Amino acid sequence: MPKSLAPADDSSKEPGPSDFLRRIQAHLVFRLLAAVFILVVTLLFQFRLRGNLLAPPLTPLYLFSAILFLVTLVGAGMLRFIQVTPTFAAAQFVIDILAVTILIFLSGGVESPFGFLYIPVIITAALFFYQRGAFWAAAASSVAYGAMLDLQYFGWIRPLQFLPGMHFSRGNENYFYILSLTLAAFFLVAFLSGHLAAQLRRSLQEARERKKKLEWMEDSYRTIVERMGAGLLILDGSGIVRFANRTSHLLLGAPPGALVGRSLESVDRRLYEMVREVEEAGKEGAASDLETLYPREVTVGASGTIQRSLLVCLTQLGEGSEADGGERIVLLLDQTRLKAMEEHVRRLEQLAFAGKMAGEIVHEIKNPLAVVSGVAEMLEMGGAADASTRRLNEMLRREIDRINNLVTRYLWLAREARDGEGAQPVSVRDAVEQVVEALRDSKHLSSSHEIQLDVDPKTRVQMPPRHLHQILWHLLANAAEAQPGGGVIRVEARRESGAHHPRIQLRISDTGPGIDPAHGPRIFEPHFTTKDGHMGLGLSIVYRLVEEAGGHIRLASDPVFSTTFVLILPTA
Repeated sequence: MPKSLAPADDSSKEPGPSDFLRRIQAHLVFRLLAAVFILVVTLLFQFRLRGNLLAPPLTPLYLFSAILFLVTLVGAGMLRFIQVTPTFAAAQFVIDILAVTILIFLSGGVESPFGFLYIPVIITAALFFYQRGAFWAAAASSVAYGAMLDLQYFGWIRPLQFLPGMHFSRGNENYFYILSLTLAAFFLVAFLSGHLAAQLRRSLQEARERKKKLEWMEDSYRTIVERMGAGLLILDGSGIVRFANRTSHLLLGAPPGALVGRSLESVDRRLYEMVREVEEAGKEGAASDLETLYPREVTVGASGTIQRSLLVCLTQLGEGSEADGGERIVLLLDQTRLKAMEEHVRRLEQLAFAGKMAGEIVHEIKNPLAVVSGVAEMLEMGGAADASTRRLNEMLRREIDRINNLVTRYLWLAREARDGEGAQPVSVRDAVEQVVEALRDSKHLSSSHEIQLDVDPKTRVQMPPRHLHQILWHLLANAAEAQPGGGVIRVEARRESGAHHPRIQLRISDTGPGIDPAHGPRIFEPHFTTKDGHMGLGLSIVYRLVEEAGGHIRLASDPVFSTTFVLILPTA
C-alpha cells in the first residue's frame, strides 16, 4: 500500500475503523450490484443479438460476473474475522481496478463501452481517502487502462469482440485521442471528487462538532435545570404543567414525574390563585410585562403536611400571550428556612429585649422586696400578736416568696452567663427520672398520668445539668397541666447523625388537647400564654437554654400525640 494512503495521526483527517467498516460494507454491496448489473446486461445483449444465451462471444462475461460476485462475498465474509484497516480498504480498490480492466478486455479493449467504470472507482476512493486516494486511484486506473490499450495496439494481446462488427486496427486515429481523453478524465474526476470529498469531510466534521456541542449544552442545561436549588415549572396557556424539575417536585410534595400533564390548580390551589393573580395584573396593565412583576410569596402544602413558604417569580416564555397559547415559566424559591431563621432572630431579639428589661426591673424590685421581707421578719420577732396579725404576716411572707420566685424566673432571661456552671455530660434518662419524681412530689403529676420513658441509659448530652433539669421541668409540667384529668406523657431520645457532629433528638409528647395552630409560631415568645394566672415565661426560658446549649427546639406534628416538642441537643 502506498505510504500516502496510510492513516494519518490526526483522527479528524482519516476515517476511523468504524467509518471504514460502514463504508466498506456499502462498497461491497455496490460491487455486488455491479456484478448483477453486468450479468443482466450481458444476458440482454446475448438474447437480442444471438437469440441463444450460451452462444459466443459474450459467454466469458458470465464467468467474470460469477467470479466478481464470489470475490465480493469472500471479502464480505472476511469482515467478521479481520480487523478493518485502511490497507484492507485500499486492497478493495486494487480489486476494483483489476476487475474493470478485465471487463474491458473481455468486451473489446479500446472499443469497450465499459471504460467509464474506472470513474466510480476513483470517486469511491476519494470518499475513503479524499484527495490523495482519488489521485492514487486515477494513477492506477491510468496505468491499467493505458497498459492494456498499448498491449492491444502493438498486437501483444487480442481482446474479445463484444459486439459484431467491432474491429481494431493500428491505423485507427482515434486510439491516442481516446486514450489521452480518458486519462485526462480520470485525473479531472480525481481532482473534483477529492475536492468535494474534502469539503464533505469538513462539513460532516463541523456538523458532528456542532451536534456534539449541542448535545453537551443540552445535557449541561438539563442537568443545571434539574439540579438547581429552585423549582422550575413551565405552564402552557391552559395552566397545564409541561415541564417540572426535580426541585419543584420536592417543594410541592409530589413524586418524581407526577406534575407533568397536570393542571397547576390540581397541584396546589394557593399557588394557582397566586399565578392567576399575577397574570391578571399583567393583562390589566398593572405591569408592562410579566417579567417586571415583583415576586410574590405563597405558602404551599396540604393540611397536615409540611408547609413551605415559596417566593414565586413568573415570566413569559418566548412571544405571545395567554390568549394565543403563550407559555409561562414559574420559578419557585424555597423561603422556608429563611423564614425560620428570621423567626429565630426575631425571637432571640425579643428574648434579649425581655432580658434587658428584666435585668433593669429586677434590681429595682429586689431592694424594696428585701426591705419588706425584713419588716415582716421583725414583726414576727416582735412578740405576741393576735391571730389576725399572724395571718396577715403569713400572707405577707407568702406573697413575698411568690414575688421572689417571679423575680428569679425573670433572671433566667436577664442572665447572659451561665452562673459559672459549665457544660458537662449529663445522662438524659437520669435527668428525666429525677424531674418526674420532683413533679410527683410537687403534685404536678398525679397517679393518673402515665409516663412512657424510651431513653437509653447511655444517652448523654453535653450541657449544664441544671439547665437540662430546668428544660425538662417546664416541658413535663406543661404536659401535665395540659391534661389535668390524666393522660400519657412520652419521653424518647434517639441519636441522629448530623452533617458535622452527632446529635441527640429528644421528643416530649402528650395526649392533651394540643396547641392551636394559630398559636404555634408564638409559643416561644416571652409573656405569651393562653393559661390564666401564668406569666408565659416557661417556654421562653426553655428556648433560651436550648439555644445556649447549641441546640434548637421546635413544635412538631405527630400522628399519635396531640403535642410534641422536638429538641436537638449536642451529644456528649
